[in-house]
Amino acid sequence: GKYIDDLTAQAKAVNEIERLMGSFAETSFKGEITSAGQRIAETPSIRQLGTEAVRLSAKQLQKTRQNQTKQIRALEELLGSP
Repeated sequence: GKYIDDLTAQAKAVNEIERLMGSFAETSFKGEITSAGQRIAETPSIRQLGTEAVRLSAKQLQKTRQNQTKQIRALEELLGSP
């Protein structure tokens, strides 16, 4: 009847609005699934983490080498080496 048709039309309208603007209910199933999907999409991949770890390790290694060179120069100056 008329009531069922109106209810169906309202449900379709709400679904369309939620599709365009996001879920209204903070704890809706659809909202929770969407939120979880966004969190997963924002999580860095293993490859990204590995790449960043290598980059940071190389940067730290370069600093260590620079410090060692400075230390050797300081010792040479202290000992009076040419």
